[in-house]
Amino acid sequence: MTSEGTRIAITGAGAVTPAGWGMPLMLESLRNSKPLETTSLCMPGNDESAVYLRREVPKADNKESFLRHPRLRRASSSGRYLAAAAMEAMGDDLKHSVSSGDTRLGIVVSCYTGGINYSQRFYREVLEDPATASPIIFPETVYNAPASHLAALFGSSEINYTLVGDESQFLTALEIGANWLVDDEVDAVLVAAAEENNWLSAEALSLFTRSSVLGEGAAALLLERCESPEVELELITDMFTFTGKCPRKDALHSMRAQLPGGKIAEVLFEGGNEGHLWDSWQGRRISVREIFGEGFGVSVAWACAAAAGLMKSAEVNSALVSGSGMNQACAATLFTGNSSSKTD
Repeated sequence: MTSEGTRIAITGAGAVTPAGWGMPLMLESLRNSKPLETTSLCMPGNDESAVYLRREVPKADNKESFLRHPRLRRASSSGRYLAAAAMEAMGDDLKHSVSSGDTRLGIVVSCYTGGINYSQRFYREVLEDPATASPIIFPETVYNAPASHLAALFGSSEINYTLVGDESQFLTALEIGANWLVDDEVDAVLVAAAEENNWLSAEALSLFTRSSVLGEGAAALLLERCESPEVELELITDMFTFTGKCPRKDALHSMRAQLPGGKIAEVLFEGGNEGHLWDSWQGRRISVREIFGEGFGVSVAWACAAAAGLMKSAEVNSALVSGSGMNQACAATLFTGNSSSKTD
């Protein structure tokens, strides 16, 4: 993504998935191309007629000291996933530079369901007995709590956004972060997404399809200006919303029309619900949903982190992430490496 000579690089990536905590485990699972094992999830107090399938994030290693930070003591699962992915993406040198005030760090977080476990718990307590409902957990029910935790962890007082939307919203977050860098608002931007499992999410997913498996986790990308990027954010299409006048099929084709013709990239990551849009794709393709489950707002973020990871390991030199959301919009982004042919 270039503007007046400014090139935007992906200089770090982090992930938490049902495969485990960290990019290596995520990439290993994608290379194996085998869907992970599922567990059952049902509504509390309900019979077994309402059982849903999910893929859970395994318990964290207790050696991760940052998870014992006071700001994360009562954090939601999604907040802890987000912190872990962000820590991995940042790296020790940049964390120190931000906390010392030498680097201005912007933060953009996108999510779909947010801290749904604490929200369910808090409002259940309110309905049962308002006098004893715990106010301590209420802050974790708001959408921007995880982004606030990140700012506290890194000691950043710079611009900080939380976007609420479906899977495609992560690409809007990427665009916002890139624009901050182009405008010199900050020196680096952490763009991240996270979701957590809950029976409410599973029930909502069942309204779209009974065959999907719910997933959870987080992903983060670090964006910086760079003259010769190892992984470059080459372009992001416009966001095309689904409306009565522009249904999903038409929005997807409008998105495709903004991408280059010919061989766009070496690998296609289908981060959303693209239908038959890419039936003619001849190259390698990867679906994070098939491996990790339906991650709602984190699905496209997983795809972007995986694309950056494969490029940093020199397995591919270009990657396209197609992000069609559950019910709101679609967009796509192209990552290229140093030797890729650049688009006009």
